[in-house]
Amino acid sequence: MASIRAPTESTSKDSGTPEKKQKVESTTKLPDLEATASATLTYPEEKAKGAVEEKQSKAGLANNTKTNWEMIDWSCTKKNGYDQTHNMKISSWNVGGLKRWIKKGCLEYVKLEMPDIFCLQETRCKENDLPKELDELGNYNKYWLASKKDGYAGVGLFTIKKPLDVLYGIGQKEQDDDGRCITAEYEDYYVVCVYVPNAATITAY
Repeated sequence: MASIRAPTESTSKDSGTPEKKQKVESTTKLPDLEATASATLTYPEEKAKGAVEEKQSKAGLANNTKTNWEMIDWSCTKKNGYDQTHNMKISSWNVGGLKRWIKKGCLEYVKLEMPDIFCLQETRCKENDLPKELDELGNYNKYWLASKKDGYAGVGLFTIKKPLDVLYGIGQKEQDDDGRCITAEYEDYYVVCVYVPNAATITAY
């Protein structure tokens, strides 16, 4: 910071009379402490306003694009190493909220793709509150495991062929209360629909 020097008096060598020195002014402006303090203070209402603006900004980034499912070619002629075409289709989708997923028209995918088995993760929906639109998929056997916490986790499994057995959970209460895993047993294979916890401290069970 530049120093500010006040005017001083000195004695002239010739006349012996006091001589005022020229006043030196600094060109550096001192900060407005009151304005600075005001700018740095954040009040509760300002915090609330900022949170709302941030939420609105993030909402504006959401993908609102609607897919034209009719334009997609759903046929598949690919062959495996034995020169055979597929004999089963298994699809899996983290829907991030079943009701929202249906509202965006994504149920049309299931109707057009017609997978033999369709797995859903993060349904966030209780079994007694499932969207009525799911009744349109009448040819599927449907299995659900919801979280005990409202609006959280949850998985679902649709299968045209009825399984020999269906297992809910993994036998670990904390994870099973979240509704994270359904296992379907068939004659020659198992299908596991699982919603894995996010990155966190790993605990051995």
